[in-house]
Amino acid sequence: MKTAKEIGLKTISLSRLGSRYELYFHNQEWHNESWQPKASKFFPSILIITDKHYDVQSPYFRIFQTSSINKFMGSMSAKL
Repeated sequence: MKTAKEIGLKTISLSRLGSRYELYFHNQEWHNESWQPKASKFFPSILIITDKHYDVQSPYFRIFQTSSINKFMGSMSAKL
């Protein structure tokens, strides 16, 4: 598997990404997104898929970390 850098994708630090996401949360433009339900607005969570655990958190939205989408889906279905 190639890294993001190898395929030419720009990378940004998680702290910078978190800051940008928090700005998006506070400006409330997400209220107007087409996927938002009309009756009750909700802010999307972040899902980080990686073998490394990052110390990231936010008081404004949920951040999930997992090593695979299958593990994430398994952990979510166990809570239902």
